[in-house]
Amino acid sequence: MKNTLLSILALAALFSSCKKNDSNSCANPPVVVVDASFDFTQPVTLHSCTTYYFNQMNQYSISNTLTIEAGAILKFPNTGTPFILHTNASGKIISNGSQDKPVIFTSDKDDAHGGDANGDGTNSTASAGDWSYISIDGSGSVFNYTQFLYNGSGNDAALFEITANGIVFDHCTFAHCKGDASVSGRGVLSYSNGVSDVPVTNCTFYDNIKPWSILDAVTLVDSSNVFHNPANPSQKNVYNGIFVGAGCCGINVTTTWLENEVPFVYYAFYHTQPLDAAHNNAPTTLNIGPGVIFKFASSGTDFGPGITIRSDNSQIAGKDLAGVFFTSYKDDTHGGDTNGDGTATSPAAGDWDGVYDAAALINPPNHYYSWSNILYAVN
Repeated sequence: MKNTLLSILALAALFSSCKKNDSNSCANPPVVVVDASFDFTQPVTLHSCTTYYFNQMNQYSISNTLTIEAGAILKFPNTGTPFILHTNASGKIISNGSQDKPVIFTSDKDDAHGGDANGDGTNSTASAGDWSYISIDGSGSVFNYTQFLYNGSGNDAALFEITANGIVFDHCTFAHCKGDASVSGRGVLSYSNGVSDVPVTNCTFYDNIKPWSILDAVTLVDSSNVFHNPANPSQKNVYNGIFVGAGCCGINVTTTWLENEVPFVYYAFYHTQPLDAAHNNAPTTLNIGPGVIFKFASSGTDFGPGITIRSDNSQIAGKDLAGVFFTSYKDDTHGGDTNGDGTATSPAAGDWDGVYDAAALINPPNHYYSWSNILYAVN
């Protein structure tokens, strides 16, 4: 019996030792230089607990599947090129991080993650804009439990330039990155080319210039994302909002926007968003939840943007819910200091156009609404 007990204890100690070593397996990851020998026209896997140093002074074009295992670290220098990674129509990135071992995309100056890959000791430190952006033109890319740090030196300071629908980001962190400070500029996540499906869930954005820019055709923005540092709630983003640009024809489908930590910021020359009366020929609904705030800022010389609806075929469902406001980009009282200028500017009547109904079932039919939660509009 005693021998049996000793055997059990010995096995337990062995398993405990193995578990301890496994949990520390990423403590000193080996460094692999990603050079011209990597053929991204074929399937490529970047392995767990390994640092990959992308040190070529040009772009890496991915035309097959790049799989990234949990715990892998990807480091990039500032190449001066418009983008560093590009997936074409047949390429995709599958980043399979986990809660315990996230995948990390970061600067080659970031010694805190993956060691001193650029070999300069303490002569450099990581900062926003250290590396260029990632261009996603093909469908199928998925990023789970992935961190993106110190990016933003590329085209318009975006981190991701996405022109394909359905690119998944779940439980990702975007921190210490740039973004274009102009109201019409790109955010860390930047969508164009009519993208309407943006499955971004349970993600965290903080210490970036601008977190997110989308088009008004996006069909769903839920409220699962966080726009501050969970460890330090006062650390947010400089322009802390979701910036919305107009597509050619406004929203023409049922759309649901629920994010209420930060406002949606509209910019345009004319009041063509989010429900475009000139083009909506079918019933159209914008669903919003409690606490959703819309702010409006002009990006040109004409009057500020607003909302055009048609009461005969479109509606804003939820407009009367608690905490919902339609207001000026300069209004810090509702939705915080979204324009990032502290007390330098204050909202005033006429900052934006208003909520216009081109087919109101009242006289006159061309009508501006005066809801109590419409603030600082011209009309």
